[in-house]
Amino acid sequence: MTADPRSDGPPAAVAVEGLREQFPGIPLWYGLHTRMFWALVQVADSPRLVEAITPQELATAIRQPRLWPWPSR
Repeated sequence: MTADPRSDGPPAAVAVEGLREQFPGIPLWYGLHTRMFWALVQVADSPRLVEAITPQELATAIRQPRLWPWPSR
């Protein structure tokens, strides 16, 4: 069994790489100062910056734009 090379990196970097595999073409990153996960998503011909506390929450926000504004309050 070969180890996943991403597993040696910081947890946030591994999570971002996993998100990039799920959502190719969408800019995704982890903010070192904000400690949040971010994505830049096109909505109605306009870019939208989306933030989330966890990678799972960001994936939900990207998949279900009807939940926006995100994060919901």
